[in-house]
Amino acid sequence: MPFGMLRGSHSGASSGGSVAGKGRGSREAVEKRRAARALNTLVESLGGGPQHDGRTERRRKRLLKEAREGRRGQPLKPIDFVTHIDELLRLGETPSSLREHGIKPRKLPDDPRLRTVVERTQSAYQLDPRAWRMLGLRVEGATTRRRAKP
Repeated sequence: MPFGMLRGSHSGASSGGSVAGKGRGSREAVEKRRAARALNTLVESLGGGPQHDGRTERRRKRLLKEAREGRRGQPLKPIDFVTHIDELLRLGETPSSLREHGIKPRKLPDDPRLRTVVERTQSAYQLDPRAWRMLGLRVEGATTRRRAKP
């Protein structure tokens, strides 16, 4: 670099080629990648292939394993358990498929303070109400109640 010239301050003409603003290649190359991803996603969903890309599938498997076995030998904290279940439900799992994967519903002690804390947590996180059922709770709108024993 010549003396006195700052890095990034280039006063000469461009060295050719149209480069996208973030340095990820030409606009044509970016469009090709996007089109290829769209094609792969569509063909996989029509052909009964995997519904998730590799990264999402690995995440789904990790969430299933942690919900079932815990993390580092310790069971998940209740909020981690509920958020894991919520994410799995958003990825297309159902409560019955979660049970098939070995995730058993937890039983919480009957405590009157629980209703208030769960309502507060639900309003902050906006979790799928089915996730709370895995803790033995039902969340319906603004009310929370213990699940009756069959």
